[in-house]
Amino acid sequence: MIAYLAPEIPALSATFVYEELLGLERLGYPVQPVSVHRPLHPAKGQEALCSRTTYLYDQPILKVALSGLLNLPFLGAGALRATGLLISDLARCGVLRFATWKLAYQYLAAAQLARLLKASECSHLHIH
Repeated sequence: MIAYLAPEIPALSATFVYEELLGLERLGYPVQPVSVHRPLHPAKGQEALCSRTTYLYDQPILKVALSGLLNLPFLGAGALRATGLLISDLARCGVLRFATWKLAYQYLAAAQLARLLKASECSHLHIH
């Protein structure tokens, strides 16, 4: 399984991304589409792709954060090391800065993505 991660799938501004993804599927490769955001301007005729795309930021902030925290124990020792690096970065940035909280949120959303990739048995993550 190949996972495709892009800012917005299937957006009008990312036609080449979803055309590439669909082309791989036509060649017989299984592809898991993942989008950071749900597109503001979805491409017409791509409803099927839209319905099977996972949207990382499609839930309320607290739900994404909680889900990410709950996924961490299933991700192994790498997640523990990454959490240590995150805590170090957060301390260095300062807890009163917006960028610090954004970094923590992105980390927890990435934990959700990691769990999805493990569950889908993805062998490759392609990022646009």
